[in-house]
Amino acid sequence: MVFASRDLMLPKSISALYDYLRDFVVYEEAGEIQGICSLHICWDDLAEIRSLAVMEKKQGCGVGRELVQSCLDEAKSHK
Repeated sequence: MVFASRDLMLPKSISALYDYLRDFVVYEEAGEIQGICSLHICWDDLAEIRSLAVMEKKQGCGVGRELVQSCLDEAKSHK
């Protein structure tokens, strides 16, 4: 995805991606990544959704909604 190169989201270094790899949820279809989203759990009762990106051809199809819902479900399970 080229969203960072188009100034649509903040860029992340490879090192930062490895640091937060376990935070990411990936939406994949036919072997291709169509979207990503991450959930960063800050404390016992505080989490932040980060890095939501969906391929342009899949925008408006509910992919982002599914990714965010997955992160919300994960956050609720940590209570």
